[in-house]
Amino acid sequence: MSTSQLPPELQSKVTEYQQAQNQLRQLRVQIEAVNRQSAEMRSTLKDLEKADSNLEIYKMTGNVMFRSTLEKVKADLQENVEFSDIKLQKWKKEEDRLSKRTEVLAHDLREALPQE
Repeated sequence: MSTSQLPPELQSKVTEYQQAQNQLRQLRVQIEAVNRQSAEMRSTLKDLEKADSNLEIYKMTGNVMFRSTLEKVKADLQENVEFSDIKLQKWKKEEDRLSKRTEVLAHDLREALPQE
């Protein structure tokens, strides 16, 4: 049975389920990307902790490289890590919400759709 043969309320639920699944997939891709970036920043911070304080440090901003201080670069990285952590917390809550929503919709659809 195609979705066009379903009653309108069921078609609406199928569409909502598909949209929730797509949002969940996209969100998981974003979470994974931020996790990788965060891990890279943490690794860089760990390396910078071992660095000599007199080390000449350069920082990329866009396509331009600037000389900076070790402390400034570490502070900027730490701030970025904290921002990423906050973003991940928010996204994980959203992931849980979407995951539960797709489970409920899937259950509702299994109950409503005729078994073939």
